[in-house]
Amino acid sequence: MAQNLGTPDKTIFMRKLYALLLCMLTISSVSAQHVNYNSSKWFWGLNYGGTWHSTDLDYERYNGWGLTLGRSYNYDYGRGLSFDLRI
Repeated sequence: MAQNLGTPDKTIFMRKLYALLLCMLTISSVSAQHVNYNSSKWFWGLNYGGTWHSTDLDYERYNGWGLTLGRSYNYDYGRGLSFDLRI
């Protein structure tokens, strides 16, 4: 009888999903470096993250997400110092 020595289908799916999310974030961050100084000082963000580790008994996976709301202060072209307040 043949044994299944490969990884389970769910693990392969999760690896592909994380790889796809990483590629999407990398591509979207290429255009994120542009700064428009005439725009609003308010910003918002959505973030998601995951972590996993293996123990002696089983794999453990944790996922988390968050929302960010903030405002920039003293953020003009040529200023030496600026800061953000985030919630």
